[in-house]
Amino acid sequence: MKRILLSACAASLLMTACTGSKEYTLTGHIDSSSYEGKTVYMYEHYRTADLTPLDSAKVSGGRFEFTGPAPDTVSVRYISIDPQSNPYPFAAENGKVEISIDTKKGTSSLEGGNINAEYQLMKDTINFYMDKVKKLNDEKKALSAEGKFGLPEYKNWSANVKSTMDQMESKVSAFIEKNSQNQLGESVFGYDSYFMSPEKQLRLLPLFRKEYQEGEKTVLKKKFLENYLLTDAGKPFSNITGKDFDGNPVSLSDYTGKGKVVLVYFWASWAGQSIKQISEIKSLYDLYKNKGFEVVGVSLDINKYNWKEVRKEEGIEWPELSNFKGWDDEAAVVYGVRFIPQMILINKEGIIVDRNFAVDELTYKLEELF
Repeated sequence: MKRILLSACAASLLMTACTGSKEYTLTGHIDSSSYEGKTVYMYEHYRTADLTPLDSAKVSGGRFEFTGPAPDTVSVRYISIDPQSNPYPFAAENGKVEISIDTKKGTSSLEGGNINAEYQLMKDTINFYMDKVKKLNDEKKALSAEGKFGLPEYKNWSANVKSTMDQMESKVSAFIEKNSQNQLGESVFGYDSYFMSPEKQLRLLPLFRKEYQEGEKTVLKKKFLENYLLTDAGKPFSNITGKDFDGNPVSLSDYTGKGKVVLVYFWASWAGQSIKQISEIKSLYDLYKNKGFEVVGVSLDINKYNWKEVRKEEGIEWPELSNFKGWDDEAAVVYGVRFIPQMILINKEGIIVDRNFAVDELTYKLEELF
């Protein structure tokens, strides 16, 4: 009888082990001793503000560890080591996973598990192509310093950058398509598709789960993408309105489509990079303004005083407009602007020539138009 009972217990334990719930163990490595003894948090979403963490762990010896149930479907979790920096994602798959965090670069790498291996390969692919773009930019900078980078070189450089970006888009979009019915594909589409064309992003959207498509952030993103396409190269400009420095109503149509080449410059006093570019734009403005070149600044400021102060400090002479609504400014919505600084170049006939290009490219674009 005792032997029978032992056999029954063994069988019961075996069944429990075989049917037990799956779990993941995430071991983290941080390269900086400044996090020693601090608490890191795990979240279910990328944007962690005002969210309750799923779990927390202390950093000891540059390591931390989380253990939890592995969901039946591919799910993403986010590790936050600092409220001021972006969280680091990983796939919560069954088994052991390791995440190594480079605090200086703000990047992470993953090891362990088939899903995380595939995810890491996708991240490595992005880094590979971005390194190629960096190399092209470095070559451009070197030639410019030697005075050997003119319009022909710019056209060749631009074609090479576009080809590289197209290759990267093809690789990453294939990964998103494969994972469109899980959180991993949604996460990559939400936060790693910034380099993709609006057309490609809009083609990917219908592939996702219904609840993701109908989410507030996805609906907003779709609206901006559609508006971007309506104001992309080759399309007629869309009019926007606001108030100038003196509070008078002003419209983009006051300057565009009247025989002038117009640069629409989206910026704000709180965006340091956009202020840095003003001096470069001013140099070209002074060079071409008597030839029919105009700049119309669109400020996404909320504080009118700060806007005016930058105008004085930078000596802005071109017309400006703002509605003091920040990202909710109708001008930003109409042109699908989701980051600044951003430039839109419009020809003498009121047709958009190009948009979303770097300030040092403006020289060559104006050279082509004049």
